[in-house]
Amino acid sequence: MAMSDYYDIFRRQEYNSRPTVYPPPYDTESAWYDGTEIMGVFLQGKSMMSGWGTEIMIASSQSVNTYGQFVTSPDAPVHDGDVLRRAKDGIYIRLIGYPLVSPNQAESQIKAFGAEITDRSEPHE
Repeated sequence: MAMSDYYDIFRRQEYNSRPTVYPPPYDTESAWYDGTEIMGVFLQGKSMMSGWGTEIMIASSQSVNTYGQFVTSPDAPVHDGDVLRRAKDGIYIRLIGYPLVSPNQAESQIKAFGAEITDRSEPHE
């Protein structure tokens, strides 16, 4: 099974303008929108305490930052600081730092970023 078999659809958040119903100078508004589709997977981090997953889920539900890794293909157009929205559940993650890239001789080629959940909203689809 290839690594890409585990990927979900993410959409990079891009700052764009769109028309409004108002006359100039209020005829456009700028906001964050779903942009480029990225295939990848967010692997949620684990607690340093015993029981690993339970503490993370409780902390995350209480607005404590949740960290993990975002894994994608090496040619995916994502960079440090990008915000991605997972299509299936609306979770927003922010990529942190420079990616680790698999060596050329590896069977599965990936790049992995540190990532943080920034928002848990409803899916748009």
